[in-house]
Amino acid sequence: GGILMLDYDPPKQGDPMGREALLESLYGVVPSLREAAHAWWPSASSCIVNSDTSEALTGVSGQRVYVEVKDAQDIPRAGKALASRLRLAGHGRYDVSKSGSLLPRTLVDTAVWQPERLDFAAGANCEAPLRQDRGAPVRLGEDLPLDTRLIADLTETEKSRLVQLESEAKAAVAHVVSANKTTWIAGRVVTLQSKHGLDEDTARKVAQKAVESRQLLSDFILIAEDGTEVSVGEILNNREQWHESRFHDPLEPEYPDDRITYANLASGIAPYLYSHAHGGCRYVLHRAAETVTLSVGGSMEAT
Repeated sequence: GGILMLDYDPPKQGDPMGREALLESLYGVVPSLREAAHAWWPSASSCIVNSDTSEALTGVSGQRVYVEVKDAQDIPRAGKALASRLRLAGHGRYDVSKSGSLLPRTLVDTAVWQPERLDFAAGANCEAPLRQDRGAPVRLGEDLPLDTRLIADLTETEKSRLVQLESEAKAAVAHVVSANKTTWIAGRVVTLQSKHGLDEDTARKVAQKAVESRQLLSDFILIAEDGTEVSVGEILNNREQWHESRFHDPLEPEYPDDRITYANLASGIAPYLYSHAHGGCRYVLHRAAETVTLSVGGSMEAT
């Protein structure tokens, strides 16, 4: 047995769901959840108040639903199936990052079900006059665990319908994806030219490779967790020094966590960075591409 944690974060645009609306949406997709043992509580950053003025600085900024389940080993599968069924029920959308990446979203965060994930549930560390008042968790359902097998995987017909819905959702934000990519590339080109001396064509190639195919070329500049700027080429030339180092997110260095990206330079495959921002993304490190011209009988020279 174990606990299935459902993490709801409201969209940046639009009104957040209230507790009852969130729960009813979940019950609509998993009717058996209504009777199972579960609890609701605001997230760790919610309900912070200024005691001197009674001003509410944050309301319920996010919500957690904790579900007792029979078989915790089934949580990753059941969570994935739940997310798909929520999207199928109309609770899906695509957000767009500053660099133009599509970010699939639904009512619950799909990145929380790996065994190594932590739930920061203890609340905020407030200094006077600030205080946090989330109240007690609200217990719901009966005293019996949820059988997650009741959250069935999608049928082939349902998968086809979901593909159609997601295609429509992507089309609805395609103009935002294009605009954000264009803006990001233009800004990075200016930086690479002014701060790092690249010519415009090289800078544009470096920026486009990063944002369009997640390939970081030698001239791409990363920010280490201590604020040091370092090129991909320097990292590849000093793998022992930089292996397992932490960096800001390659495409969004302003992302709140300054050590969210991990360097794996000794994996036995192409060296890469893995950023946990926005649910996770892998970036392969490459040296600058070189053009090799082959002439008849010239294969030995080309090597």
